[in-house]
Amino acid sequence: MPALALATTLWAAQFVFEAWVNSRRVDPGRQNESAFYRAYDPDRIISKYVLPDKPSTWGTSEQSSSDEHYVHHSAALDANLIIQNSREVELLDALKDDVTLTLKHVGARVTRATDIPGGGYEIGYENGNSEGTIMLPAPQNQNGVSLALGPEWSAITVKLTVKEKYNEWCLRCSAH
Repeated sequence: MPALALATTLWAAQFVFEAWVNSRRVDPGRQNESAFYRAYDPDRIISKYVLPDKPSTWGTSEQSSSDEHYVHHSAALDANLIIQNSREVELLDALKDDVTLTLKHVGARVTRATDIPGGGYEIGYENGNSEGTIMLPAPQNQNGVSLALGPEWSAITVKLTVKEKYNEWCLRCSAH
């Protein structure tokens, strides 16, 4: 009988502890997304490179998770485009420039900007109580499709990923 009482007490204590931990979690939402995360939309850049007579698709996905003092947000763009070979680098540079201008426009601070091996870019930033990373790897050729299109066209996949961490207790963040 004492073992049953001990087990019941431990179960109740665990229940109370988990309820306390969950009550301290930061709820994910627009209130803890940075201004950059809320504002950035690559569609207007990508749409400039889409040819009306060539098939293309793109979409975005978002997810959030939280714990006691942090919220993690991530968003991803996947675009499948048919583009002139000569415009692939131009598209990548246009996306990089648009990301950089949007960061500047919302008052974010770029903490690093590096080239990714094999082409592409990675940009780190701080904005409000958030710090994040933007990954823009080089477009990937869809070789089987590209061969069928002829020498001046490429079927490519463009990926852009934003990962952000909101810290409700970020002391250095308010200084920027």
